[in-house]
Formats: sequence, C-alpha cells, structure tokens
Amino acid sequence: VNSRRIWCEICDIVVPHITGQDSNMIESPAAVEHTRHELGHPDTRPNRIWSAIRKLDSSEAEWAMDARPGNSITRIGGDPPEWEIDDEDQAIMDSGSIRHASTARLRRLQRGGILPDGSHLSWTDGRFHLDGIPLDVPYHGLRKMMRRTRGIQNVDWKKLLLSVSLACTKHQTRRELRAGQHGRQTTIHPAAMMRLDGDPRRVPHFMRAMGLPRWGPPIERSRYRPDWFKGASWMDAWDSLRPLDVNDMDDMMIPMALYIKDGHLQLRVRRNRGWRRLELESHPVVWSLLVSWSLAPPRSDSHQRLRCLQQS
Repeated sequence: VNSRRIWCEICDIVVPHITGQDSNMIESPAAVEHTRHELGHPDTRPNRIWSAIRKLDSSEAEWAMDARPGNSITRIGGDPPEWEIDDEDQAIMDSGSIRHASTARLRRLQRGGILPDGSHLSWTDGRFHLDGIPLDVPYHGLRKMMRRTRGIQNVDWKKLLLSVSLACTKHQTRRELRAGQHGRQTTIHPAAMMRLDGDPRRVPHFMRAMGLPRWGPPIERSRYRPDWFKGASWMDAWDSLRPLDVNDMDDMMIPMALYIKDGHLQLRVRRNRGWRRLELESHPVVWSLLVSWSLAPPRSDSHQRLRCLQQS
C-alpha cells in the first residue's frame, strides 16, 4: 500500500515542528492498517508486537540465519573463551567509566570472547570491537540471547550485529535544516551514507546539498563497508538501484527508528501521548527483521512497513 496522507500547505509547514519529521514521512491510515493486518492485528503491548513479528511469514530474516564459521585463526595462546559478560561487567558498561574496574576485569573484557559463529567480540574503554571493527552493541539483549540454548548456533552474529550498529547510526544535517525542512527526528539513511562513501566523486556534492561539512565526519562515514553485508536482503535491495545522486537528497531523509541506549536496542513508536521508545525483544529474528526494514531503501515496501509499525 503506497498511499500517503494529503496535507495542506500549512500542515506541511507545521507538521515537522509537531512530530519531528516531514509530513511525507507520515503514512496514511490505509497503509498503517495494511501493516497491522500483515501482523495479525496485535495490540500495543510490546510483547504482542514482537511475537507477531517473530511469526511473520517473511524471508527477510534469512540472511541472519545462515552462519558461516569465521574462527579460522590459529592463536599461539589458544582461542579466547566463549563470549559472556556478568552483572559487574554490565554495570561498568552502563556507567561508561572504567575508573573503579579492576585490572583483571578490564583485561578479560579486552580479551573478549568468541560468539557462536566464530567471530570475536571484545570491549575496551567504552567501545566494542567485532573482529577488529568498532561498533555499537546492544549488550543487554545480546547477553540474554547468549544465555539461550536453542536458536543461536546458526545465526550470523557478525553480520547481524554490524547491521544493528549501522541501522542505529545517525547522520543529521545542520540544526536549522533539520528543524525547518525535515524535522528534528530525522536522519540521512545510514545505508545511503555507506554506499555514498564508496563513490568519492559524489561525496562533496551530496554532503554540501545535505548541509553537512564537505567531507563529513570521516570516522562515522567510513566505518562500514558494503561488502560486509553481502547477501543481506536490505543490501540486495540497494544493489538493485542506480547509484545515488544529489537529486536523491530528500528521498534519503528518513524518520529515526532504531536506537541503542545504555546497551538496549529500542524502536521509536507513536503512542497516544506522543513518541516513546520500546525495547526490542532479545530474539535474532526480531532484530534481523526490524533491521532489514530499517536499512531497506526509503521507498521500498519494507521501509514503509517499519514506518507503519512506528505509527500504528
């Protein structure tokens, strides 16, 4: 369902200030109802929503359920243990400070551990690294999933966690551009920024048009590489499109959806009294589907499904 609300000129001006996003990003009642029908009309309780998503007949989560062992490195000192953290580790990560942590604990966190797919996850001074790649990890949810005895062995944890981190990356334009044109609760699509980084000829023109420094924040823009996500449904959708152009600027502005806050993976949703954030169920299917929808091209059915879920 591709129908959108039709707004008057005054509403087009006022809506971004009230909702934090452009009126073009607000779905029609028909589109929202279509998504609710797909999900079996769950009520607004989070556990009902996540259950409906888990049961959804969709192939969009399959890319995360096809693990290929990646621990082929021979280490002189032997392999690190399986990855796990305890309550004290979690408290250190929550605090954002290593001031009161023991040297032994910090060394263990720095050494890290092996995830079920063979990838190596470690934590040093407030930053996670996955096979040497810095990323943001919803460690509360990951810890819960690692405690499961079923359903985690065949997950491609490296691709899933990198996708989660990418989906939660925010690229915002100048304050006046955000507030006046698109709304404060919007971001440049993170997958678009990643793909743009692979074409240096287009970067300065695109960044200038978006109201960003000509070469942007290099660490954020160059942290992710498209080849890391090969085979993901959302990446395949992008690969089927033509290269990005400055004329695509407005289409690349999307509502903020997924966040990592204090180690929790959250979805921004609208409720009667405004917007709030719901913590996602700690389940690889729920994570992979929400991430697939979030990272899909803005005009795709998958991305529309996410917007409808946010607004239902």
